[in-house]
Amino acid sequence: MTDISTTPVSSSRPEATAPAPIDGERSRAGYIVFALACVAVAVFAPLPYLTQSMADLAEANVGLGAHYAKQPSAIQLALIVHGTASGLALGLTPLQWAAGVRRRWPAFHRLTGRILAAAIVVGAATGLVVAQVSYAGLSGTIGFSLLSVIWTWCCFRSVATIRAGDRAGHRRWVTRTSALTFAAVTLRVATGASVVVLTAATDLGAQAAFDRAYVVMPFFSWMFNLAVVEWGLRRRR
Repeated sequence: MTDISTTPVSSSRPEATAPAPIDGERSRAGYIVFALACVAVAVFAPLPYLTQSMADLAEANVGLGAHYAKQPSAIQLALIVHGTASGLALGLTPLQWAAGVRRRWPAFHRLTGRILAAAIVVGAATGLVVAQVSYAGLSGTIGFSLLSVIWTWCCFRSVATIRAGDRAGHRRWVTRTSALTFAAVTLRVATGASVVVLTAATDLGAQAAFDRAYVVMPFFSWMFNLAVVEWGLRRRR
């Protein structure tokens, strides 16, 4: 942010004007879409695993139930905890970006931030466990394991910078953490879009198209998000 000069300005110069209203409208619309996407995935992604058994999910061919129904009970438990904790983190993320909440209720902002950080640690730790038996195979093991480690590191840096009083650094690391949290949304949107394209452009069936698309997603879902926010952060410097 630049300092406002105290030197008198000549009346011949045009006065500075506020940003055009459309910019604010676009920002609000973008935030609403972001928030709705986060809440929708946070609620509906883990819901089947919380309301039905793995056997029932496998029989109904819901999500990846058939794959995880074959796994040990410890893996199934880790998957449920991962989905719940990561869903909580995703659902709280838009709230942390609500400027009005930060200004009016800073104590509430700090409280939800702590809950969010704890949810990320739990979600990342259990995600690391589940990644070892990923449906995507070796690609899923490596890609999702990297996501878990980097997600935890960015969260740690977010907490460390605000504790050190570095608000600018805190904002940068929270931006990265949010991008990695949003990987849950990107994973589902990109997979769905890929399946549509592959089934339309090739002779692959829906399941075969899903299998082919999903192999890429353990990397794309978070690397794409992180690349976008890093580009944005560098532009502001």
